[in-house]
Amino acid sequence: HALDPAQKEKLMGASLQEIQRLNTLTNNILLSAQLEEHRNSTVKEEFNLSELFLNAIGEFRDRFPLRKCQQDIEPDCDLLGDPTLIKILINNLLENAHKYSATDTMISCTLTATASGPALSVADEGEGIADDDKKKIFKKYYRRMAGQSSAIQGTGLGLYLCQRIAHDHQAHIQVTDNVPKGSIFTVQFNRLKA
Repeated sequence: HALDPAQKEKLMGASLQEIQRLNTLTNNILLSAQLEEHRNSTVKEEFNLSELFLNAIGEFRDRFPLRKCQQDIEPDCDLLGDPTLIKILINNLLENAHKYSATDTMISCTLTATASGPALSVADEGEGIADDDKKKIFKKYYRRMAGQSSAIQGTGLGLYLCQRIAHDHQAHIQVTDNVPKGSIFTVQFNRLKA
């Protein structure tokens, strides 16, 4: 059928989002298997975490142009680690915030230099996470089943991978409430030695 340009663009956009979702899913499954079997040795190189975070946010905005996303990224926060794995961690946090909050709400991305190392956070204005679930969400294949989240597609690998990647970088990841509504995921990196 001949479609008008607006219909074609809408169809192409939906198709590209689905392809990206499947690509992320496949990569998460493969990376999970590699981390489990210790086949993925963490590369340690110095890189600019500020630039990497900004690039990830830019790509996220390209994929979801209607999503409100604000950033407060301190420049020149350097990190010693694996930039590919850190980008996967950031992408999973952004995807999670997008999935679990309404499209018209804000996602806030922050990167600050602290005395012990860079602190990266992604905050959403979604339904939030119950205290009992906060203890379980980083477990492999765990998915919250209450409320709207049971209808959201996913494998329960995204936050598990975030926790594994953070651990491999001697970092700590935690979730706190975003008052009045939502969640804040924070990764506190340490200054690593080569």
